[in-house]
Amino acid sequence: MAPDPPSAATLGIVPTMANLFELAASRGFPLFLDGEKASNAINATPYATSYDAFASALSGWDGRAALLQAIEAVRREADRHARVIGMLVGGSFLDQGRRTPRDVDLLMFYQSHPPAHAGCAARLNELRLSARSMDVDVRFIAIDHDPLMLVKIVSYFTTLYNRRKGADVQVRGLALVDCRAGTTSDHRP
Repeated sequence: MAPDPPSAATLGIVPTMANLFELAASRGFPLFLDGEKASNAINATPYATSYDAFASALSGWDGRAALLQAIEAVRREADRHARVIGMLVGGSFLDQGRRTPRDVDLLMFYQSHPPAHAGCAARLNELRLSARSMDVDVRFIAIDHDPLMLVKIVSYFTTLYNRRKGADVQVRGLALVDCRAGTTSDHRP
């Protein structure tokens, strides 16, 4: 398996992104922290953070505890079938004004375990269906396939997750959660 590309930590930008995530969370995840003209890929949505920082920040919000436990259960189960790299989180779960979100919207990025298991996608699809009973609306996307399709899918879900249902206007930002080893509470090889 090819080594991971350099992480934000090795590029020296995690403290800035972590601080920006905290600031975005405190403001209810706006699309832009300092207005559109002063924004760039680092200080605007999606706000990047580690899994632990994400869970910690949102655990204090009303109505999120059960959904955070459900996210963790889905992440752990997905990790049994593939290597979960990260998640794009959005929807009403990130709307602090929503006291009790109905569900959480997730796009989970994964790499197949070597050698690639033929049934990986089928097992993740079964998990997607069963996660609905925990109010987790999850989709899975392999990052070790066609990069243009990856960009297309991420663009689609970014558009879908940062708007209010039934509206064409983007109203909230997203969280990009790093689930790689060293960024979560469990230390995986």
